[in-house]
Amino acid sequence: MKILVISIRSFGDCIVTLELVKYLALDKNIQIDIFTKNEFKQFFTNDKNINEIYTSIFPVGVNGKFSPISLFALFKKSLKLKKQNYDIVLNNIGDFREQAIGFLIAKNANISIKLPKNHPFNNLIRRGLNFLVDRLINIPEKMINIYDMQKYIAENILDKKIALNVDGHIDNKRTKFAIHPTASQECRRWDFDKWIKLIDTLSAKDKVLVFCAPNEKKYIEDAFVKIKDKIEIVASNLELFFKNLENVHTLICLDSFALHAAYYKNVENIIMLNGANNFEIWLPPNAKVVQGDFTCDHFPCYNKPKCLNQDKKFICIKSIKVDDILCKIEKNG
Repeated sequence: MKILVISIRSFGDCIVTLELVKYLALDKNIQIDIFTKNEFKQFFTNDKNINEIYTSIFPVGVNGKFSPISLFALFKKSLKLKKQNYDIVLNNIGDFREQAIGFLIAKNANISIKLPKNHPFNNLIRRGLNFLVDRLINIPEKMINIYDMQKYIAENILDKKIALNVDGHIDNKRTKFAIHPTASQECRRWDFDKWIKLIDTLSAKDKVLVFCAPNEKKYIEDAFVKIKDKIEIVASNLELFFKNLENVHTLICLDSFALHAAYYKNVENIIMLNGANNFEIWLPPNAKVVQGDFTCDHFPCYNKPKCLNQDKKFICIKSIKVDDILCKIEKNG
């Protein structure tokens, strides 16, 4: 059986898609191909379960830069993929854009998911065009977590239950504490004076790794100039970021891609600072969450803040205390 999986959303979504691929690959008779953005190709290249990776430009996350030329290129690539005669074209999102792309490619079965009307994940997608889908996998109402959904989707495709093998091995060579303090939206960021206080405690035995993108290095250096001797800034490309994660025992991060990357690289202790989002949707199986004050009338706003002109602006993230995190680290050992 040949399956084409569409994964076009974000860096974090690529990690979630790899979870789906892991389950589908339990059937050795399945060939799994990926259709994704060019910038996401690197996530799938080294996965032994993936046969081919195809790329294009998509009308998702492009900030209005998707032109008629881009649309024509996507249409052309979709028709080319149609000739591959996939048994299944699958997307794990349920957005109308993925539904339409799957329809263009599928000769046999365009398969997607259908969420209950009040499911919180609906706040993050644009539902629609279900009539273009040959088969909808109905997600149970109480199944909120995106990682749980991947197992459920695979079980429906494979038509059998999947038993999880829990690996209890702990890599004692991993000793580093690390943080990832940046996020693209202000409503998801924690105050730097609190990060500094946290690092003061964590750096008692060794320097704390601070992950950031190369273009954020100067910003991080300025923010942590008072404790520069207590940190090691890792401003690297994604390949080196993943490599450095192999030395990390505990990662503290925001609601960001780093959360999913740490899960993918088997970081033992992952702690996420959650602000305006519903953490139950995104939290990886082995991660812990720290939350603040939810007295904002708009919580959760799914990172679309409505508190900008209010006294409680971003209180959900800003009210998180350093001691809350230290307590979670202590419980994790």
